[in-house]
Amino acid sequence: MPPTGTALQRLKDARIARQQAGLTGQRQHFAASSDADNEAYMQHFEADFSSLSTAPPGHLSAAATAPSAAPAAARHAGTRKHDMQDTAAANSRAGVLVQLSDRPLLCSAANWGSNEVIIGSSDHASYVVDAAAGKKRRTLYSKTTGHTEWVTSVCCLPGGRVLSGGMDGRLWLWPAGGSAGTEVSAAHSAPVSKVACLTPAAARIAAAGGSSSSRSNVGVRAARAAAAAAAEPVLAVSCSYDKTVKVWDVSGSRAKQQAVLQGHTGPVLEMAVHPAGTCIATGDRKGGLMCWDLDTGSSSWGVAAAHQGHITALAWSAAAANTPEQHLGCSSSSCFVISGGQDIVVRVWDGRTGSCSAEQTVHADKKGKGAAGNIVTGLGSSGNLVVTAGADMTLRVLDAAQSYKPIHTVQLTDFPYSLTAAASDLVLCGCGDGSVHVVDVEAGAVLYALGAGRAAVRAMEVSPGTERLVCAGDDGCVVCYEFQ
Repeated sequence: MPPTGTALQRLKDARIARQQAGLTGQRQHFAASSDADNEAYMQHFEADFSSLSTAPPGHLSAAATAPSAAPAAARHAGTRKHDMQDTAAANSRAGVLVQLSDRPLLCSAANWGSNEVIIGSSDHASYVVDAAAGKKRRTLYSKTTGHTEWVTSVCCLPGGRVLSGGMDGRLWLWPAGGSAGTEVSAAHSAPVSKVACLTPAAARIAAAGGSSSSRSNVGVRAARAAAAAAAEPVLAVSCSYDKTVKVWDVSGSRAKQQAVLQGHTGPVLEMAVHPAGTCIATGDRKGGLMCWDLDTGSSSWGVAAAHQGHITALAWSAAAANTPEQHLGCSSSSCFVISGGQDIVVRVWDGRTGSCSAEQTVHADKKGKGAAGNIVTGLGSSGNLVVTAGADMTLRVLDAAQSYKPIHTVQLTDFPYSLTAAASDLVLCGCGDGSVHVVDVEAGAVLYALGAGRAAVRAMEVSPGTERLVCAGDDGCVVCYEFQ
């Protein structure tokens, strides 16, 4: 139990009071605070965090069935069993609750080849959940291995392995089975913000006319591409508050550092990997944006003040092309980086030169403050639509064909914490009140909402065919949905 009066306890008390009062309106504090305010907050946070006792994660049993339904509420706040009221579905399905922890769940990654979803938690552990069965498979934590602080990011590696990063500045490699991980030597000297696997294999297989997750439909050309990729080393990348980006060879049981990418002047908060796995974009707390060429291990370009304040979201975007190969390189004319920041502006950058080709002011509240916290690209029948989620509790649909002009505004019930594409014309947005909004991006309308939790939904994973959805959040629970 956190000591009385700490920042963590005050946060919990405020959330409980808010839930009891039934308040789900605008939050008092937005993501768009100044860098000075953030520094002050982090100092208070670290002082209070050091007073907390370090305890191993709770081992609560997984629930394969949802608890008995409570009386229906407008926001489904009192029940965990929810029918899918999708008018396009042949049958409705109920979500299955999996109780993982008594602490907030913070991040996720999915290996849909084995129906596994990895959930990173503030209890220092990561959990492997069977998305099809709705059960916990294993816990990535032991008495001798695992993070000593919050798990901030996870990613899936080939063969069922997992890479995790935490506030302790450490990286851990986890095997496909068991819970005995291997720490990555000399990872980072400050909290890890993001980790990702570089997957050029998937891009080449797609270019050859198939899918890496559906080998039976892959032609001879795609099979050759997959075989060539299998012989290459498996690379992963991490970024940190220590202002560095590091590239790792994670082919074996131990990671080997391949490169240290330096150039940021502030903590690196955001990272987006190009679909081809050949370059990455990173953004820092001082508004700096950099694009890195992983073939050379150097910076392709950088913008010292891409935004005023933090960079809060990054994504790659590719305009429609006649052949898949045109999507596969940062030298392609269809390669762009889209960034969002605390200055309520979304900017579009040429992936080759770093020049700004478009910008739009979005997500401003009545006081002219706000931030774009999430960006999803490549939506709509043309692939030209971009959706952003902001601190003003709205989604904005931007059209690349109209210089990224906002064409729709979708009002949400609470602060958006997570955003992901469910299909070319659908996005899912997880909110602070535990709801997940299913949004038609071309119509700019909410189709329906799921009650996926009793608190903020911070992480979501959708299977490639949109058959399954897994949600996780601040209540320490995972809800698994099945669509038909």
